[in-house]
Amino acid sequence: MSNELYHYGVKGMRWGIRRYQNADGSYTAAGQRRHDRYARKAAKYDRKADRTTSQFREKRYRKIADEYRAEITKKATRNIINIAEEYNQRKFKATKLNARADQEKSAKKAAKLRKKAEKLVAKTLKKEEIMQTSIYTLSTQMDEHGKDAVTKWATQVCIDMSMKSYDDGLYRYTWVDKEQLNKNIGYSAYALTAANSHRKKPE
Repeated sequence: MSNELYHYGVKGMRWGIRRYQNADGSYTAAGQRRHDRYARKAAKYDRKADRTTSQFREKRYRKIADEYRAEITKKATRNIINIAEEYNQRKFKATKLNARADQEKSAKKAAKLRKKAEKLVAKTLKKEEIMQTSIYTLSTQMDEHGKDAVTKWATQVCIDMSMKSYDDGLYRYTWVDKEQLNKNIGYSAYALTAANSHRKKPE
């Protein structure tokens, strides 16, 4: 049993109120401002890189600009991975509940277990709209930055979300969980394929 509590959201969010994106993936007024803010910051560091005479600083500024351009893609990919992982975990629990229901002698208890299993999956299916919005976000980012750039950024998120660490008090050990990495890559590959099919300028 885990005692960890996870919450995915942003400060000021309200139930039923879309802050940054509509259901079709288009930006709300607040979403457009945030998108423009990232674009302005990326442009600012691109200008700094163009003006500097130091190769070290140019490389650093280009990296920061690239991170700002990638931010929207990375957030969408994180949403997709989190929802897909949650769905699979709940589906696994639902399968176990249904198996217990099949072995249950009491019809009343079996029905109760099956109902509990249905509720588990239904809770995650409600987040399907968030998943679709994130896929449309990847689609618009592909139109803006190209498929290769978005794929690279999404892959980096898959690696970052697969990192595990252990601190023994003296050293901190960090490694990549290969099983989780393969799962994340599978989730993002599905999303990227779906996003590419929704593009205005498919490659």
